[in-house]
Amino acid sequence: MKHVFFLDGQDIPFIPGQNVLEAAIAAGKNQQIPYFCFHPALGSLGACRQCAVKMYAHDSKHPPRITMACLLPASDGLQLVTLEDDVHTEHREIIELLMTNHPLDCPVCDEGGQCHLQDMTVQTGHSVRHYSGPKRTYRNQDLGPLVYQEMNRCITCYRCVRFYQDAAQGEDFGVFGSRNRVSFGRLEDGPLESPFSGNLVEVCPTGVFTDKVFRHDYVRVWDLQQGPSVCPHCAVGCNTTPGARLGTLRRIRNRIRPEINGHFLCDRGRYAFPYVTANSRPLQPRLKGEPSRQDAVLRQLASRLEEGRSGFLGSPREDLQSNLGLFALADCLHAPFAAVTSSWAEALAQQCLALPQAPSLQEVAAADRIVVIGDLDSIAPMAGFAVRQALRQGARLTVLASSRTELAQKGDYRPLRPSALRDQVAELADDPCLQGGRFPVLLATAETLGPSGLYALRKTLEKLPANARAGAFVNRPNLFGAAYFAADGHTERLQQALRQRKINHLLCLGADPLGEDWGAGTWRTLAPGLDGLTLLDMVDSETARSAEALIPVAAFPERAGLFVNYEGRIQAFSPVYRREAQVLHSA
Repeated sequence: MKHVFFLDGQDIPFIPGQNVLEAAIAAGKNQQIPYFCFHPALGSLGACRQCAVKMYAHDSKHPPRITMACLLPASDGLQLVTLEDDVHTEHREIIELLMTNHPLDCPVCDEGGQCHLQDMTVQTGHSVRHYSGPKRTYRNQDLGPLVYQEMNRCITCYRCVRFYQDAAQGEDFGVFGSRNRVSFGRLEDGPLESPFSGNLVEVCPTGVFTDKVFRHDYVRVWDLQQGPSVCPHCAVGCNTTPGARLGTLRRIRNRIRPEINGHFLCDRGRYAFPYVTANSRPLQPRLKGEPSRQDAVLRQLASRLEEGRSGFLGSPREDLQSNLGLFALADCLHAPFAAVTSSWAEALAQQCLALPQAPSLQEVAAADRIVVIGDLDSIAPMAGFAVRQALRQGARLTVLASSRTELAQKGDYRPLRPSALRDQVAELADDPCLQGGRFPVLLATAETLGPSGLYALRKTLEKLPANARAGAFVNRPNLFGAAYFAADGHTERLQQALRQRKINHLLCLGADPLGEDWGAGTWRTLAPGLDGLTLLDMVDSETARSAEALIPVAAFPERAGLFVNYEGRIQAFSPVYRREAQVLHSA
């Protein structure tokens, strides 16, 4: 059955449980009802009093009255009007009241071009202020290196504190004062502690909180090249919108994907992009440590491959097609190939892939029993954010970890030595909390458990009710994609070929076997047996500095590709811009 109400004579469909403003926005009628404090992920508050509509009763006994659309539940046959003069007057006068103390700094405000306040001011027709007295002013706080505050622009919509305290469950940010002297911030200056603090920039409708990193290399939003992409900093696969200008990446913002990151993004996903713009990023091909022409480097690589003594090493940091291309080249040359840098990581990838269908973050947020194994916030912060949403709905949380993590402070913390985690995971099968849950979920950091621990997790899941789900998280964006190429023994075969001097050259893609990758110690002992190492990569690393030949490749916002996230969900990202300084080749 289709449910509808009427707004200015138009049919507006709604889902039971929605309020009038929600349904109007979903139907594309948000131009008829201005609003500030409502946010799709934060709900309604009624603080701004901006979303006025006139409601006509179904009988002649009750006169029409003005009410707030964000607090009015949608119901069948509801008759609402916004086109009458008294509703227009309400809209104009409320926004004039909200703008009483707002500074006239639009030409220098960072929100220019994406300011919800500007949009609503134009929409309501407000253009002249009658107040001529002194404006209320505040001292801005230093909130750390990521978020800049301009408190004088505040219209007290409370979005910021509702996100920070309620959704992100942060404790170092709040609301202070009363009446018309309300302010939002910390007790004292200092960096915001939440790993989700950058979302203040996006939830604020007025420019009170802006992107301090973006300010260092600022351009107006209409000058940015923007496009859809996927975050490359962990296996969650949050959807993002990079913005670039003149071939330089300037900022990352969230792209709404309800099943994954919804309306929000962690600070790592938002601010960890300086590797793309770093001065140390390799942009010029190098041969024996010296800048060289690209054709000379490619001739050197071709010569090495013609000798028939090359091995190939992929990476879970690289996208699916790049690993597939390297695998296909190795197969053509009948050469050894490995998708990861250690046998342990190979087994880890296989165990991750063997887990049954993992829950989406949307499903995690709906769970009623959650067990977290390891420090989820440090590996996949948005998975930790989904756990926080479940806690808001009354979920019970158990954390198994060797140290008291931030999530451990919000549930039942069971301190364990790393060596005891596997046995404890096996015992979870008998946990009455999980056995009796409506939708129990187990979430683990894969490196904490290791291959044997993930195997134990899979066996535990088989003993739990059919509705139980489990997910494993890593900080490599495409380990689950690389797992398709990480067959048992591939890494050992490659390393053994090097030990036996069957190969004397290694072609690496996006890997750092001599630096910080898994099993780097083994590779460093094998390195003297190499006559040459060629690396295709976008970041400076120990391997890049040691390579005989280096071929720089495009960063993820500069090319297309595919990542496979922890659910097995394949996601495409597109080239957002082309770097103009040098022509870089996709891996």
